[in-house]
Amino acid sequence: MPPIAGAVPIEDARMDPDACRQLIARYVEAYNSFDLTALGALVTEDVRFENVVDGQLTAVTEGRDRFLALAAHSRGLFAARSQRVLALAFEGEVAVARVAFRGVLAHDMRDGPSAGTLVELEGQTLFGFRAGAISAIVDRS
Repeated sequence: MPPIAGAVPIEDARMDPDACRQLIARYVEAYNSFDLTALGALVTEDVRFENVVDGQLTAVTEGRDRFLALAAHSRGLFAARSQRVLALAFEGEVAVARVAFRGVLAHDMRDGPSAGTLVELEGQTLFGFRAGAISAIVDRS
C-alpha cells in the first residue's frame, strides 16, 4: 500500500495500535455527531484529507481549517448520517478501516436523488498518524 502524505510509521510516532484505534473511534464518534470541535482536536494542524469515488479524486484539503470547512459543508448535506467501522487492520504506516456509511439527504440534489433519500455504501478509510493525532485521511468508496 502506498504511503499517505504526512503520515509516519506508527512505531516512529510512538503510537501503538491501541492508541490509533482509540483515535479512530473518537473520530467516528465526532463524525457521526457532527461535532466539528471534536474533529478538529483529533487531527494535526497540517492534516491532509482526500475523498476518492470510483477511483476519481473528488475532494482534497490541506490543513485543519480547510478540513473543518469541508466537514461543515458536508454536514449540511445530510439530515442524519452514520459511519461504522466494520474491520480495522494496520498496514505499514496506515490504519485501513473498512467502513459502512448510511445517510439521509437533507436537500434535493441537482440532477440526482431527492431530500429524504437513504444513501448506503461501503468503502475504505485510510488513516495516517503523527504526534498523537490523525495526520492523513483518505476516504475511498
